[in-house]
Amino acid sequence: MDNKCGKFEIICGPMFSGKTEELIRRVRRLIYAKKKYVLFNPKIQKDLELKDIASHNGNRLTAIPINSAADILTYLRENQDIEFIAIDSIHFLDDYITKLLKALKTKGYKIIATGLDKDFRGEAFGSMAELLVLADNVTKLSSVCTICGKDAYYTQRVIDGEPASFNDEVIDIAGEKYEARCIEHHELKDREELKIF
Repeated sequence: MDNKCGKFEIICGPMFSGKTEELIRRVRRLIYAKKKYVLFNPKIQKDLELKDIASHNGNRLTAIPINSAADILTYLRENQDIEFIAIDSIHFLDDYITKLLKALKTKGYKIIATGLDKDFRGEAFGSMAELLVLADNVTKLSSVCTICGKDAYYTQRVIDGEPASFNDEVIDIAGEKYEARCIEHHELKDREELKIF
């Protein structure tokens, strides 16, 4: 690969904004063009083998489940004909992903990924701040606030009908519900607010 024309694109936004739907659309274009690609899907739980990515609209594509960013490099070393790399939910990968993508870009790979730019607290999710800086192109999508219908750029975590606490774990998928919210309706218990007026 080493043609020095690599590129990294990222599709970000809150939950329910169509990130995976857009990734599936772009990967299908690669399929139609008969390009050599690979699609990765981080495992959220080590024992969960998700071999497909799926949009909320029900569209699916087969993906390779990975535990860490290093698994991407292992796969590429064994499959050197790959030109395009697609990664769904990149925010779940460890910090090594930023360094790896920079090296892969330098080697000429074309990379596209999706990720939540903010966690439920409204803060940068994992390595997303660094990945957004590394990206050559960023597509930021919005959803619709479940309270007022305005553009939503936040993911609201709800536990037993109540907003989650700022002090809750960032990744904890058991028994939770998520909603898209605008900034006005994004709520957190136990968050210290800056009082400006």
